Amino acid sequence: WRNVPQANITWGYGDAWGAIGNAFNKSTTDMFHSSDTVTKDQAMVFDYGQAYQLDKFEYFPRPDLSNGTVYKMNVYTSLDGVNWKLAWDGENNAAWTYTQGATAAENVKTVDLGGVSARYVKLSVISSVGGFFAAAELAIHKVDGTKAFEVGSTLKNSAILDGDLSNLKNYM
Repeated sequence: WRNVPQANITWGYGDAWGAIGNAFNKSTTDMFHSSDTVTKDQAMVFDYGQAYQLDKFEYFPRPDLSNGTVYKMNVYTSLDGVNWKLAWDGENNAAWTYTQGATAAENVKTVDLGGVSARYVKLSVISSVGGFFAAAELAIHKVDGTKAFEVGSTLKNSAILDGDLSNLKNYM
């Protein structure tokens, strides 16, 4: 979990059947579970405060693979939280399958994010057991050895500095 940065999570659709914090506590023995069924426009948004080069997203299903286990999910990235790029097309990729009796870690589904720079990540469930959203863990990893940077810093600094302006003048 060393490459999983902390994020502020926005989820406005309830967690009466399993607290949202359970999806981010680094344990696959408990779970987050939405209060009601979800539609694809009811997304969970991660805000990292600054941008990261993102390596992968991991979805760990609930341990018993029942209600809320995701079969199809869209994953989007954004630098500004307004303009989104589809990073994983859950509608057009094959549905995720699972092995009954395996652990959540053995059934993990991984989406390659290919080093894309993003401050925000959005998850949108397309298809799941019962139409709910459940997860033992949701983990978005940054590229190993990279650090957070301010959106707008062409040099990937933690703040926009004079060097960024010089870089823009010289190369734009």
